[in-house]
Parts: sequence; structure tokens; C-alpha cells
Amino acid sequence: MKTPPNALMVQRYRAGLGLLAGRMILLLTTTGRKSSNLHTVAVQYEYLNGKYYIGAAGGQKSDWLKNLQVNPTVTLEIGKKKLFATAEVMLEPEEITKLLEFRLKKHPLIVGLILKMDGVGFHPDHARLLEYSRRLAFAVLTPLA
Repeated sequence: MKTPPNALMVQRYRAGLGLLAGRMILLLTTTGRKSSNLHTVAVQYEYLNGKYYIGAAGGQKSDWLKNLQVNPTVTLEIGKKKLFATAEVMLEPEEITKLLEFRLKKHPLIVGLILKMDGVGFHPDHARLLEYSRRLAFAVLTPLA
């Protein structure tokens, strides 16, 4: 039986890839909204002003996003560091657009490629990003003291 892609990424992250990928990818563990089981996914993040911003490529349909809306206390693994955080969903297209513009400026190659793969283009203007942002969702993770 094949290991699902996300489970494989989580295994590789914990086996040492996290030391390399930890600057752009973290592991997010949520509590299942129906099952109460723990679910871990690998997601890209941006650390800004003491908070972690993660995007849900599937928008509001993403299971992990639905989970944290019901159970907002989550666990983050960044490299070898593990911390707890509270999560809030960010749906406002203008806020998401500003975050995408920031990310595109900071990581032009990787974010540009992601945008291109999503059909937005490698160097989209503000209006195009705003249109794209309407189908996205982000979560803002605030570490607990």
C-alpha cells in the first residue's frame, strides 16, 4: 500500500527534511472537527510580526482549515521546534492580496511559480491577485506564551 503524499511529506520532514524546509514549510497539527483525532499537514508559511501565516490552497474547503475553525488550538513544528498556537481564519481578499504581494516580493521564484501553476501568472498585478484571493483562505497562527 502506498503512503499518501502528505503522510510521506510529514515523515520526511520529521526525519530531517524539516531542518532544510523549516524556513518555508511547517507541520500543522489540528484536531479533527468530527473525529477529534490529530491530523498533521505540511504547509508553506510566512512569519510576520510574531505570527505565522499559512495558506489553504483549497480555500474554505480545506479539511485542516475546517478543523481549526472548530478547534483553534493547534501545534506547529518548525524544524525541530514545536509550539502551540491559536488560529484565526483570514478570508478578506484585500488582506490576502497584501500578504501575497509581500510573499511574492520576498520569495519571487517559488511564489511566482505557485501563482503561475494556479493560472494567475508569474508576475500578476494587484487586480489579478485580488481576483485570485477571493477563492483563497489563510490562517493566522499566534503562538501561545
